[in-house]
Amino acid sequence: MAKRKKEPTAWDMAKQVPAVVLEYAKPFVHYTFIPLIIVLGMTMTEPRPSIAQLLGPM
Repeated sequence: MAKRKKEPTAWDMAKQVPAVVLEYAKPFVHYTFIPLIIVLGMTMTEPRPSIAQLLGPM
């Protein structure tokens, strides 16, 4: 008699959720952190610098 493959339970599937979330969250945070800091610097300071002033040399 062949063994049947056990169906995953809701608990087994729930244990995989953090791994999947982190798989997508890590690259998102990695590539958006510096642009977020630039945007916050542009909008929260006085006088408001332009993008060219922020990214260009003196």
